[in-house]
Amino acid sequence: MLRWFGVIFLTILIIIYPFRWEKGPTQKFGNSTIVHKKDRWTGQPWIITYGSIDGKIISGEESAVFPPSIIEAKKLSKLSGSEMQQKRVEIEQEITKQKQIASRNFEGHEKYLELANSMRDELVPHGWIKDKSGKKVYIPAGGWDWTPEKEKIIEQKIEAELPQQLVNQHKNYVSAQSRIKELSEELNNLPNLAEKQAMTELKNAAVKKRNIATGVWSSLSLLSLITIVISFVRRKNKIEA
Repeated sequence: MLRWFGVIFLTILIIIYPFRWEKGPTQKFGNSTIVHKKDRWTGQPWIITYGSIDGKIISGEESAVFPPSIIEAKKLSKLSGSEMQQKRVEIEQEITKQKQIASRNFEGHEKYLELANSMRDELVPHGWIKDKSGKKVYIPAGGWDWTPEKEKIIEQKIEAELPQQLVNQHKNYVSAQSRIKELSEELNNLPNLAEKQAMTELKNAAVKKRNIATGVWSSLSLLSLITIVISFVRRKNKIEA
């Protein structure tokens, strides 16, 4: 009886496996082909990508697909979570700190620019000027042969001539403003970061669920096979006895 139960159960498991995946449509986007399918056991839709996207060759890359409502809910959950809130607070505190640095150095920065621009006019003549022959020619700011290397040399000459305090205030102000811009972009990018994290967690959960379903099927199949073998051995031993 046990042997026949194992045989029947194993047969059922073998029969149902080919029907696990529901085939969906195939779509073409440029140089890529996307095949849709659905795991009937877990109810999770998947896509398989072939071809190339943005020059990257893709061959059989699987990815779970989720409704926008689920992604949005997971994203909002991540955004309101303690980790993301702490990150937001840290960024905002750093922005406040950098704004204070910029404010303290603003006057020195403005004075530096005023003096530096005056010196630059002397170091880099531009506009309508007379050449050696006395003919008027127009030279744009920086000169015809302006290069980043020459600009660096000019900046070094300016800094060498101006008081070090003004130079430091200018650098502190520029550095603070640059940092504020970076932090503001990072702050504005938090929703995108939350969505990326949400997608990663959803996909990992989908893969885990699929693997569990496959593992359960494999375990039941192996258990059924073991049951059949044990029943066969017992029956053989009983006959020989």
